[in-house]
Amino acid sequence: MTTQVSDTTATTPETDPGLDTATIESTDITGDADAAEPPVGAGTPGSEFASWRARALAFATDTACPAAVIAVALLTATVAASDAWVQVPAVVVAAAVAAATIWNIGYRQGRTGRTIGKTLFGICTERTPGAGPLGVVRALFRETAHVVDTVPLLVGWFWPLRDARCQTFSDKLADTVVVAAAVSDADRSRARTVALGGFALLALVTVGLAATQYTGEYSRDSATEQTRADAARIAGDDAVAMLSYKPDTVESDLSAAAGKLTGDFLRYYQDYTTKVVIPAAKEKKVDTRARVTGSAVLSADDRHATVLVFIDQTTTTADDPQPAAMSSTVRVDLVEIGHDWRVSQFEPI
Repeated sequence: MTTQVSDTTATTPETDPGLDTATIESTDITGDADAAEPPVGAGTPGSEFASWRARALAFATDTACPAAVIAVALLTATVAASDAWVQVPAVVVAAAVAAATIWNIGYRQGRTGRTIGKTLFGICTERTPGAGPLGVVRALFRETAHVVDTVPLLVGWFWPLRDARCQTFSDKLADTVVVAAAVSDADRSRARTVALGGFALLALVTVGLAATQYTGEYSRDSATEQTRADAARIAGDDAVAMLSYKPDTVESDLSAAAGKLTGDFLRYYQDYTTKVVIPAAKEKKVDTRARVTGSAVLSADDRHATVLVFIDQTTTTADDPQPAAMSSTVRVDLVEIGHDWRVSQFEPI
């Protein structure tokens, strides 16, 4: 009897195979679950911290390049403040690039822990300790906190080189770490395509804006040079007309000159020539001729110009037929009326 009980006890494990099989399968399943790789950005304890080089390259991809394009666009908009056809597209480009950048470093990084640049270089940002994706608000706060990395002589940007957890000052404020993370070939390929396409587009936009700015500046400079040349020529011609007349044609000569004047100076010139110059020219047979020896534009824009005109003048009279020479310098102020330049002030210096 005793022997039978012992045999039964000894063989009990063998007579309950279902229990043993379930136990073994349960153990295998549990072991497999523990050994499974956590999802990307899940904050795996013990993850290797990202290298400073990978972080720098990702930052250049995600932030530095778009920032350069935004700066060029805003500079173009500022310089072209008077040209709406240049200013408006520049502002639109700056706003579009800024929105795409915020989506990348804020929303995408907050939801997945990865930006396009971080995916490209195999790293991700996580909450600590191992708490998974950081969330959109924390991601935006972390990016804003980079000012703390920048202010003290860029010290915060290089702090990961000596920090045990490779954190910048902004990482410490946001309680985040940047770790190395496995990236599938498909994800890396997509990120590479987006990055290269983005770089090509940004380069095209930057070159386009720079070319537009250069063209606008060149056109304005050319227009200014043309205005200065026109002002110098017109001031000289008008000065000669005002100072040249013959006794037989003095009235028509000075009347033609008056047609090139405007404002208070026109009224003064007409009054002075009528009361003084014309009677004297007829009585003394005054014949005077002026010629321009040089000019200098003091200022010029599309509405006003000031020119110094250097003049040599010869005069003969009935009493003194020998030509008398005189040199003088006059300051001529011009204003544009319609499409013509008119003299508004004529002042001997």
